[in-house]
Amino acid sequence: MADQESPAFFQISPDNHAPWVVVTATVFLIYSIMAVVSKVVSKLHLTFMKIYDWLIVASTITALVQTTCVIAACKHGLGQHHDAVSHDQFASFSRYTYAAQMLFIIACAFAKASVVSFVMAIAPQRRIQRSCYALLAIIFGWTVSGVFAIAFQCKLPQPWIFEDGKCIDQEALSLFLGIANILTDLALVAIPSAMMWWVQTNTTRKWQVVTLFASRIIVPIFIIVQLVEYRKLYESDDRSWNMVGPAIWSQLVMNLSILTACIPSLKTVLDMFKSGTSFFTVPAQYQTTVDNSSQGLRSKIATAVTQRFTTKRTANRSQNNTTASSGEWPTKQMKAVSGQHSALVSSNVRSHSDMKDVPVRSESQRSLTENAIMRTVAYEVGYEDMMAAHNAAGSDGQSRISINSEAQHSY
Repeated sequence: MADQESPAFFQISPDNHAPWVVVTATVFLIYSIMAVVSKVVSKLHLTFMKIYDWLIVASTITALVQTTCVIAACKHGLGQHHDAVSHDQFASFSRYTYAAQMLFIIACAFAKASVVSFVMAIAPQRRIQRSCYALLAIIFGWTVSGVFAIAFQCKLPQPWIFEDGKCIDQEALSLFLGIANILTDLALVAIPSAMMWWVQTNTTRKWQVVTLFASRIIVPIFIIVQLVEYRKLYESDDRSWNMVGPAIWSQLVMNLSILTACIPSLKTVLDMFKSGTSFFTVPAQYQTTVDNSSQGLRSKIATAVTQRFTTKRTANRSQNNTTASSGEWPTKQMKAVSGQHSALVSSNVRSHSDMKDVPVRSESQRSLTENAIMRTVAYEVGYEDMMAAHNAAGSDGQSRISINSEAQHSY
């Protein structure tokens, strides 16, 4: 039996425009997921996730559920004429679009809150912090009022069924929600711009940061087009057919809201790819910690060796002063020199034993830092007994003690 191709899930036809909605929703959702995954991976590579990272993840999950509702609505009549849709299908279409409208507001709210939280994390200015708290309150009020207004837009027990005389003015509701959406997005551009005004840095860096946040200005443009499409919907009687335009632009607005919220963090990812840095290299913080630990250990060893030599020299100097006039001076000096040499050898041994916790270096590193220059130090001590020379006539009055001691040092 010859294999037969399975029918397409959605097929574009003059009487069915649902595939346009499905393609738009799916493609832009994939873009959003890729952006958020890149953001999360880069954050975990450098540090741990913060509150604004969890908010953008919550926005993406909500967008995923919302897109699922939109695709389900397409399977039950969205994009088709009302006459070609059965009563049961239209009821299912109404329920899915009803849920998708509420989830749209929640997803956008999470994305906005993520941007505000990010600004609060990097802006220490009190006026910026207050502005962010005020904007969060506005976003929360917009979300709660929008969800409740949509949830009870028509009479119970079926608030998703749109019938004349049983629902609130949906055109006015969509206009209110759209204008509030635009104003909050404009505030998300204005607050970071004001924040950079007070930052002490060069003008180029200021414009770079402002541009990253100003990329969100594209979202209000799409919201305006969305409002125009919703007005066409409310002026027509064929709701399922004219829902294609609002559905497409709503998906664009929601996913662009998520994408623009990720752009400040995505710059780090792009810089890593541009410089050839891998996600799986040792983080800079860990390298700094290891380097500092090694340098600190070497500094402690050098300090200890210096203190030992200084203590020995001080002790020898005091001993020389007290015993210079006695006959014990040559013996004391010999012991002092031998003690210095023993201290040098023992300090080197202790230094090697103390450095057992230092990370193992490669052969090339050891060849560059060990046994590069060898210096032999010879110690010679001379003693002349002037007292004996003065008292013993005819003698040369001198007695010399020569001590040779060699120590090797590597640099």
